[in-house]
This record gives sequence, C-alpha cells and structure tokens, in this order.
Amino acid sequence: MKKIVLSSVAFCLLCPILAIAQDPAGQAKHDAKVRQANAQTLPSKSTPGAKPATATHVAANSGAAPNLAKQPTLYVVAYAHLDTQWRWEYPQVISEYLTKTMRDNFAFFEQYPHYVFNFTGANRYRLMKEYYPADFARLKRYVAAGRWYPAGSSMEEGDVNAPSAEAIIRQVLYGNNWFRKEFGKASAEFMLPDCFGFPASLPTILAHAGIKGFSTQKLSAAWQPAPHVGGPDSPEKTPEGIPFNVGVWEGPDGSTVLAALNPMSYGSNVDYDVSKTPPPPPALPANAPANFRVRPLEDWTKRIQINGDLTGVFADYHYVGTGDTGGSPTENSVKLMEAIETKSTTVIPPMRFNFFGRGQQEEPPSPPPAPVKVGDGPVHVTWSNADQMFLDILKCCKTDRMPSYKGDLELINHSAGSLTSQAYHKRWNRKNELLAAAAEEGSVAADWLGGRRYPQKRLTDAWTLVMGGHFHDNMAGTSTPKAYEFTWNDDVIAMNQFAGVLTSATAAVVSGMDTQGSGTAIVVYNPLNVARDDVVEAVIAGAPQTVRVIGPDGKEVPAQAEAGGKVLFVARAPSVGYAVYDLQPGASSAASELHVSESSLENARYRVQLDQNGDVSSIFDKRLNRELLSGPIRLAISTDNPKQWPAWNMDFEDEQRAPRSYVSGPAKVRVAENGPARVALEVTRDTEDSHFAQTIRLSAGDAGNRVEFANAIDWKTKEANLKAAFPLAANNRMATYNWDIGTIQRPNADERQFEVASHQWIDLTDQSGAFGVTILTDCKNASDKPNDNTLRLTLVRTPGTRGGYPDQGSQDLGHHEFVFGIAGHAGDWREGQTDWQAYRLNQPLIPFESGKHEGRMGKQFSLLKLSSDRVRVLALKKAELSDEVIVRVVELDGKPQPRVAISFPSPVSSAREVNGQEQPVGSATVHNALITSLGAYQPRTFALKLGAAPARLTAPRSQPIALPYDLAAATTDGHPAEGSFDILPNNPSTTQGRALPAEALPRDIEVAGIHFALAPGGNGRPNALLAKGQTIKLPQQHFNRAYVLAAAVGDQVGTFRAGDQPVQLNIQNWTGFIGQWDDRTWNTRQEPVQPRPAQTLPPNAPRVRTVEEFSGTLIPGFIKRADVAWYSSHRHAPDGSNEPYAYAYLFAYPIDLPAGATTLTLPDNDRIRILAISVADEAGRVSPAQPLYDTLERTGSETARLGAAGNAKLANN
Repeated sequence: MKKIVLSSVAFCLLCPILAIAQDPAGQAKHDAKVRQANAQTLPSKSTPGAKPATATHVAANSGAAPNLAKQPTLYVVAYAHLDTQWRWEYPQVISEYLTKTMRDNFAFFEQYPHYVFNFTGANRYRLMKEYYPADFARLKRYVAAGRWYPAGSSMEEGDVNAPSAEAIIRQVLYGNNWFRKEFGKASAEFMLPDCFGFPASLPTILAHAGIKGFSTQKLSAAWQPAPHVGGPDSPEKTPEGIPFNVGVWEGPDGSTVLAALNPMSYGSNVDYDVSKTPPPPPALPANAPANFRVRPLEDWTKRIQINGDLTGVFADYHYVGTGDTGGSPTENSVKLMEAIETKSTTVIPPMRFNFFGRGQQEEPPSPPPAPVKVGDGPVHVTWSNADQMFLDILKCCKTDRMPSYKGDLELINHSAGSLTSQAYHKRWNRKNELLAAAAEEGSVAADWLGGRRYPQKRLTDAWTLVMGGHFHDNMAGTSTPKAYEFTWNDDVIAMNQFAGVLTSATAAVVSGMDTQGSGTAIVVYNPLNVARDDVVEAVIAGAPQTVRVIGPDGKEVPAQAEAGGKVLFVARAPSVGYAVYDLQPGASSAASELHVSESSLENARYRVQLDQNGDVSSIFDKRLNRELLSGPIRLAISTDNPKQWPAWNMDFEDEQRAPRSYVSGPAKVRVAENGPARVALEVTRDTEDSHFAQTIRLSAGDAGNRVEFANAIDWKTKEANLKAAFPLAANNRMATYNWDIGTIQRPNADERQFEVASHQWIDLTDQSGAFGVTILTDCKNASDKPNDNTLRLTLVRTPGTRGGYPDQGSQDLGHHEFVFGIAGHAGDWREGQTDWQAYRLNQPLIPFESGKHEGRMGKQFSLLKLSSDRVRVLALKKAELSDEVIVRVVELDGKPQPRVAISFPSPVSSAREVNGQEQPVGSATVHNALITSLGAYQPRTFALKLGAAPARLTAPRSQPIALPYDLAAATTDGHPAEGSFDILPNNPSTTQGRALPAEALPRDIEVAGIHFALAPGGNGRPNALLAKGQTIKLPQQHFNRAYVLAAAVGDQVGTFRAGDQPVQLNIQNWTGFIGQWDDRTWNTRQEPVQPRPAQTLPPNAPRVRTVEEFSGTLIPGFIKRADVAWYSSHRHAPDGSNEPYAYAYLFAYPIDLPAGATTLTLPDNDRIRILAISVADEAGRVSPAQPLYDTLERTGSETARLGAAGNAKLANN
C-alpha cells in the first residue's frame, strides 16, 4: 500500500470554473475511474465528483429582518471550509491554513464594506488565540463590528454518528460558551457542511441545546445511491436525497429545528446576478472534452418562489466559499456581491472553462463585457450570518406549512465505512465519554461534601481534546496516518485527565466512608443511575490464592481468585454511588450456580454450547424456555473494496456477497475462569493471517442475564471487514437501533440503506412480540441486517483502495480489544429492560483499593436516585457559570413518564429548568426531590441547588516548598537565548534549545486538590531545578505526602528518598507522545508526476511527488501512565518559535512520607527537572484496582506478531 503527498496540500487536476455534469452520478463514476487510474490527486470534498462546483451558489445576511412572507430573500453565507485534519495535520493547519483564513478575510473586510464572513469551530479559534494573539485580537474587533461571525455553535465541525448524544450537547455548550466568553456573542445554528451522515436524534439534541437551525451540503445523490426522499417530483423539486430546501427536521421526541439542506456546495461562487433569473450557461468551447456537460445555473428566483408558494416563507440559504484548507470566497464573488448588495453597476466577469489537466489549454480571453446593473431583481440578496435566516423565519412566519422530515439523514455508501474506520480512535472516544461522566459525577459528590473543589478547568480542557477528536474526518477515520498520531495522543491525554479527576473525587468521597474490615478494602463505584449487580474485576498486589468477599451488609458474595492477582466478585452498588467490600483471604463459602466445561457454560439464566469450530452454536434461555439462536455466532471476513473513498464507503454489492471466510479452526479451547462469580471459555484461532482470541463469559447474579464475548484480535487481513454474525431465532423485518436519545426502527438491508449506525445496543424482537434478543455493542457503532433473523455487528475493517487513498489500505492493522454481548427478553426490549444490560456492559463497575478508616457516611453512599428506571441520566455535573448542579435526563421507552422524582441525600433547595447550553427555560417543581415529567424520548435539563451535605469532609491541605532553582527552562516567544529545557550542561554537544512556552506556563497548578507554586518563566529567570542529589528540607508540620512536579529529557528512572525511605519513580519525557495505538511505518521514495492519458499537467502542478509505501511493520502502541499536571500544545523551538502541536508536559508524582520525615532527597540524574514540590496532608487515599483506561500492555507473543521493528520501538517507550 502507498500514500502520496503532493507538496503537503491536496492538489486537484480537475478544477473547471464551471463544470457541473448533467448526470452527477455518471460524472462521479467517471471521476472514480480517473482516481482509480491515477491515485495521485486528492479531490476537494465539497462535491463528490472530484471537481468543486464553482458556478452559481449564494446565501444570506443580517440586516433589518425582512418580512419573508412577502419579500423573497436569499441569504448568502460566506464560509471557508477547513478540515482541521484530513490529508494534512494540525501543524500545517496552525502554521498555514489558519493564518490564510485570517489574512484573506481581513483584506476583504477593508475593501468590501458589506462583506460578512462565517467561520466555525471554537477549537480553531482557540488555536488562533494560542499561536497568533495579535491577529486574534484584530479578529475580535471584526467580530465586534459584525463582519466576522463565529458560526456553528460548536467546538468543532464534528462527526455526529460516533459521539454520544451528550457529547454533541457538549459541543454546543462548550463551543458557544467559548464564543460568548471571547466575543460576547454566539450562534443559534449548527453548521455541518461536510459530515458523513446525520442521525435521527440530531434535531432533538439540537433543539434541547437551544439551537434554531441546521445546515449541510452533504446530502447530494452524487455521493452514493440516495435515500428515497426529494427528487424532481418532490414539492420543492429538490435533488434526489434532499427532503427539502428549507424546512423542519423533527426528532424522536417531536421537537424540531429548521434545516437548510440544499445550500449548494461550500465551494460555490457568485458568478452572476443571483437576484434575477440567471442567464443561460455559456456554450462549451471547442476544446471541451467530449463527455463534458454544463448544468443550468441555479435559478434562485424560481426556487424561492416555489418555496414560498408551498410554505409561505420566501427564503433560501446559499453557501459561498472555499474548501478544504480554509481561506475565503473568491474575490470575484465578494466583489459581485458588494455590487448586488448596493444595487450598483458592475462588470460581471464571463464564466470561463479551465481544462488544464485534460490535455487542453485555457480558453483564450475575450473582450470584457459591458457594465450592468445588478441586485435589482425580485430577490433580495444579502451576505448573512449563518443563523440569520433561521432567526428571521421564526420572527416573521409560521412554520406549520413548511415541509418536514423525521428520521436519519445518513449517506448510504458514503457513511457506511466511516462508522468503523480507525477503530481505536472511536474506542477511545467512547472510553473518554464514559470516564468523563464518571469523573463529573464523582466530582459533584466530592465538591458537595467538601472534600475537593470541582475541577472545572481540568474537565473542560479534557473535553476540549475529546471534541477536537470529533472533527468529522478524524472521527470518521479518513485522515492521514500521521494525523492519528496527534489524535491518539489527544485521546490519551484526555483519558489521563478524566481518570485523575475520578480517582481524586473518589478519594474524597471514600475519606468519609467506613472502610474498616479484616481484609483489603475495595470500594466499588457505580456511575449509572440504577442500583446494579455486576461482576467486579480487581487486581490486588499480593492477593491471596483463595478469597472470600464480604459486602457492605456483612454478607458474603460470590468471589474467586484468578492468576496475576485478579479477583472477581459479584457486587451490588447503589445508583451513582459507592459501596465498600472487604476482600479477605480464605475459601469462599458462597454457593455456585455456574458450570463450565470445554464445550459449554451455564448459569441460572442461560445454557451456552460451543461447536467443534469454537463458535457459540446454542444459547438456551431457561427463563424463556427458548433457544435464542438459529445458527452459530460466527466471525465473518468479507471482501471490502469500495469503488470510491475507501475509508468512507462500503458498497452494497460487497455487503451482499457471502463472506469469503469465517474465523475457523483448529480451535484451541481452554477454561479461562471457573468460580462462583464467573465462568469463561477462551477460544483461540488463526484465519487469513489474523489471530483471534475470544473469551465467552457467564456470570452469577443479574450480570448473568447477558452473555459476554471479550475479543482480543491481532488483525492483519486486508481488503476485508470483520463482522460478528448473529443468526437469531427471532424473526422480524424491522429491528430497533438505539440513538442515545430515542430509537429508530429500520428494515432489512437494501441498496438505499444497508450499513447503519447505532449506539450501545440493537434489538430484534420477534414479529409475534413474544420474545427477542438484544445485541450489546460496546464501542462498535456499525451493523447490517441482511435478512429477517440476522444481525451483523461490524468490528474492524481494512478496505481495498481501488478508489484511491492508498494509505487507507493498511488502516486498523494491529491489536484490537473489545467486548460485545447478547441478552434475551420476553416481550420487547422495554419489557426486558435489556437496554440497561448494554449500558452496564459499556460502563463496568469501577473498583478502588482503599486504606482502612472510620467514616460517618457508612459503607454505602448514593448521590442521586430516580424513581423510574425508564429514565436515564445523561449528565450530572457542575454548572458552567454558576454554583448549581446540572442534571440531564432522558426518557428511554418512547412513552410519557409522569412525576419522576430525582432525589439526593439531602433535600433539593431550589431548581430551574435550563437547556443544553444551561440557559434558562423555566421553573421546576421541588418537594424535597425534583419532580418532573418527561414526554416520549424527551431530554430535560435542570440546574439545582442542594441542601447541606450529610457530612462535611476535609479537603487536602498542601504547602509549596521553596526550591533553589538553577535552570531557565522556559522562554518567551522569539527569545531563544533566555533558556532551554533540554540543555545537558555536561554534554553541550547534544541537540538542545527547546523550551517550555513561558506565555502558556501558569504560576499555580492544582492537581487533585494539591497546589503547586511555579516560579515565573521567561526573561532568563531560573524556574526549574536540575536533580543532582540535593536534599530538600520539609516543613515540621504534619504532612503525609510530598508531590513532585517534574519532567525529564527522555524517560528517566530516578530514586528519591523520603527521609530514609527510597522511592523509585519513572519520570516521563517532557515532550513527545504519551500514548499511541499500533502505528504503521512507511518507506519513502520520490517519483515523477505522470499526467493522465491524453492530458497535460498545469504549469503550476508539482513535477515530483513523494510516495510513502506501508512497510508491513507496525510499531506497538503504548500508554505512559504518569498523571499529567499541565500540558501545552506547543513548545518553543531552538530559534524561539512555536513548534505547533509539539506538546510540552509536566507530571505530578506522589511520594508517601514516613512518620517523622524531614527531608526529601532528589535523584542524582540531571536529566530530571523539578518545577515544584508541595507537601500535603490528605485523607482517604485510594488507587484504582483496575486500570481506568487502556494500558496497551502486550504479552510476548502479541508483540512478536507485530514484527521485529516494533519490538525495538516498544522497548524505547
């Protein structure tokens, strides 16, 4: 496989000024063949046929609101599409594309007084502010003047298929809050021109977040076979696949947003007077290629008249701009729009054709046309803020006559593959969502009880990294391999931050609980809002070979010891709460209901049978007295080589074809677990160069109502996808798919809907209504349903690349781990409440090991309880701009839920309803608890104030230690002589000169309630201490821990001494990546660029290209575990400049102080740099008894399967 870089920017050889095929599908097919023949070009994504359409396209403005019931108005939205990562990475975006966007638009503002520009993504503005503060200050002045509009309402133009509903709400919450803080204004629309499909839940999510309008240009039928909506016979005569031009999109709860679904390409120009009926398109010159056709120019007067006659609203919406590297609309467009706005006379440049790259020369110039009056047609045309049309419609007009649509707006082929590509970014996104929820809930409890301050900034900063990863090419899996190195690192930083916050919050809460017992105290945390029985997995150093576990009620629970210090036990934990268990040595006396052999497993609910191939061939549900399967559950490998867009697309013919193979024998089966808490069989097999280890698990207690399949796969199979195929006994043409907010029913696969998305579960209830099966999907979002009784969950894919983008032909090769499950039910999924089995599979119980102490709060603590388990908590967090607590809930069944009580350990003192942006909606009812009702699938959010906590905990007390700093480790911008972090005084010939950015380095850092005081950086002032064995005196007061804020030049091992006690720590490198998944290595060579047959290269086209071919070797992934106390997305280079997206870090290391310790001795290793030391007195310390996020630790055999080059790299990390 190979990937091609033309300079570092995608270059399109097919860029006609006016070139819209009469048959878009035919043109797309032609372009697919061109790309297949010569994969060296990277087309713009604004239109699918590799050619950005630059003819007729326009939008609207924000002056005095017109009466749209009478005045036909075209809102022209000037916009520059910027892919924050796609065929380029963050460093180039920061150093080139953001600056271009500011520079080009600043120039237009000065020259064209009516020009208004829209730009999305608070994350991109954040980078502008960080890297170009002076230009950002100028941008703020243009925003204040109404010339530059912060559009889109979100942190990023994010994918909306993979992120949870709550994560999309956070995009709007954090995005618009950032805009309000920096600019004093925010948008009321959600702008996603280029995403790869939109879920049925999105209107409800947006409406709940206070959004009024939505726009996209992505529904063109030229991308794929379009859904059966729109078309020339539709009321608004929209293109096929587009329900309407401007209308109402309805969500599952009945709430709505206005939507502009046909704004034309974001690469559109204004080439003619759009206030009038357009002229006929120019005739093709003689040198036009034979298959070249011209579509008539968009007739906005006719289109708006059709809209108005149908709906009573005479308005439409038009993108004008550029993509995909930022910038601005063309100056010709801006100049003509200025004349249209002012109704003046101007010369309209003739529309021209450029056939460079097609073996033709540019059309010779003709005499300039005469000046004409423009802007005086029947349509009022205006530059517009992105939300202005939606706001104007809501001010002037009723929307009951507007066309409406309810359901998904997915892209069929063009979203199918993107639901699975780059599986580990999708996995880590989901893990971050779960960790964030757990950390926020725990932090609300810790803050209310007084044990920790709510770490708002740390949580927001971590969410910002997660939301940056939502960017639609990142999350869809279509960016460059190098881009995912940056994205994975951001994912790991976020997991590190959320895990640290969760651990700190748990320590605070547990400090008030009674953890006394005769054995090891294990505190179990349940982040879900239902009390639950589930199996806990804890790894305990020195765990006994036999264990008995005592619950908070004093009763023994099923428990077992496994190899490696792992202990399994069945725990019951309260809603959003903690429970203390006592793990003691000794044989368990709990009765066992579990049985396992090398071919079967059984518990109280299920009897599971394996066949000779190692596949589960039978799941007999003893409660239902039914077999749940009609055939074995098999892992199927199918050819996956789409005609176009390999990471994006899957083709229906590939999906319908029988699998080319199944994971098969010879199977090695062993009993992996056998005890009263859980039994498991591990099945290992090898097929098509890939290695598969699947562990089938059955538990005791309520967790035994599901069968779990834990998978560890070394995937090396190409041009293929892997699916888990579930042939079920239930039969129904329709299946139910969860969207977090609401569900949707979809039929069996056909050409217009086959590979589809969902979150956490899919259900097939038999058409009789008597029983059914729910598939529990964990981090996997894609599936298909080939017939009435089969569901197939898509697990991983490495597509063929006949459609170009050769680097995508090796995506996702590497080690994968994931879980899926199956649960039977009587009636439908609502009756069986199997959706909760899915949420429990996604979010296991979380164990912490604790010291022993008394506590007024007892052995159980629950922060929140709901009176109905058919309502789910989406968020429990601190309000962004007040001291209130935010709780967001959603109804699960699609049925009204009256009088739901939301209660806390103390009475609710006040409550009000807010929206997803935490803006006021109305009052709320409080009778000790918050009392509310919910409509079908309705989300509601409330801001609460709680009464006094039942106990008041003691927060950590910390004191900074003065240090004799001797190294200037930070520099100010452009002043490299001020200092260097990586200087080695005794090895001056080594590369050095990089430094911490003084402008980003704070004076105070708080981590887990501990304060570090940093010395000021920059101006040559020492602010770090080289570790040379110095002895630091400690205060005489009682402190039980020291915290060291440090980093090193390269990963270093250092031995500290707390008093006389040695403590060895791994001090991590101050820069580079702290986490990566399995990464590909590439061989690079140069080759001349060859024109396509019968074509010539344009004069400015590159003549040489760099070809990078996958070497076949993977570098094993790694995750470093130290707590990140501070990070910056840039460091200073030896010349004093910012190195974009080259992270700098400082890490916090705890050191327990023995009683009476008065000194802390540093290591004798001058590669270790100490920035601060604090001592602390803190109670209730805990440590996770199971890693809170992936470790990527490998066995020797797993590492060996990746290749020798990978082993060396792994050893260096």
